[in-house]
Amino acid sequence: MGIKGGTIYTTSFPCELCAKQIYQSGIKRVIYNEPYPESISEDVFIKDGAIVVELKQFEGVKSHSYYRLFKAAVDKKEFQQIQKQM
Repeated sequence: MGIKGGTIYTTSFPCELCAKQIYQSGIKRVIYNEPYPESISEDVFIKDGAIVVELKQFEGVKSHSYYRLFKAAVDKKEFQQIQKQM
């Protein structure tokens, strides 16, 4: 399955280099978590208008909340030490 016409989910707004690669790959939708201040990347997406790329900021569980939600209750080293003691 190709990526042309697909959606990409990113933690922050794509940088200029990533924006160029996204544009050239034919991805139609970019969902990002955090904005990128004073980015020229948006100009890359609307440069020639031949390919329309939808840019949308993600609404929902943010990255720091996601990390807390899925963070391991016990550190890996602690877990190994607990297993050795058993």
